[in-house]
Amino acid sequence: MARSKEFEVNEVLDKAMKIFWEQGYEKTSMSDLVEHMGIHRRSIYDTFDDKHTLFLQAMDRYTGKISATLLAEIKASKTAVEALHNIYGLMISEAEDTPSGCLIV
Repeated sequence: MARSKEFEVNEVLDKAMKIFWEQGYEKTSMSDLVEHMGIHRRSIYDTFDDKHTLFLQAMDRYTGKISATLLAEIKASKTAVEALHNIYGLMISEAEDTPSGCLIV
């Protein structure tokens, strides 16, 4: 019988996303990921297979979160101009709060 995970996948993906964001893919070691994600190395490999797959899943999580946020702004706007204004305002405030700007760039 398989053991249940002792962590929430999206929570550890958010932690992985943050460390990749701060250090970049190449400079982030598996030891860094173990430390920052707060789970065992074996759990990382069992859940994500390898560093590259973990990175891709973290990127998917990032784009999903950004897309949902932008879509909510668009739906809440009455006009296209208002939507653009709200989206640009959101992007500016997010840029001030994030480690190094957009994770994808």
